[in-house]
Formats: sequence, structure tokens, C-alpha cells
Amino acid sequence: MTGSAKGVTAAKVRSRKYILNKATVDSVKVSYQSSAKSIFKQLSKNWKSLTNTQILAWNTLALSA
Repeated sequence: MTGSAKGVTAAKVRSRKYILNKATVDSVKVSYQSSAKSIFKQLSKNWKSLTNTQILAWNTLALSA
């Protein structure tokens, strides 16, 4: 059995069955956490819009540093 329903996911990997609860994010406790979360959200969104060539260039740069 595999699939998800109401925050619970059932999966099978290498003949082992797993049932996982969906992770929940705690609310932001202080202002800098909100700022950091906002920055990571924007970075993630921008990364998804990169072309394969741009991603390869970033990876090459990261390996050379």
C-alpha cells in the first residue's frame, strides 16, 4: 500500500513498509525567524526558475570554491 491521506503517507522501500506523519512547522517565534524564512522562500522560488545550464554553472562554481 502506498499513498497519502490526511497528513499520513504510506510507502514501501526495499520490501519495507513505512507510515510517516507529515511534518508540521512551528509558528515563527521571533522577528528574525520570519525574515530568514522569507529569504529562504524567495531563494527556493528563484532556484526553481533556473535553467539546467544555470544550475550546472552554479554546481561547477560550488565545486571550485
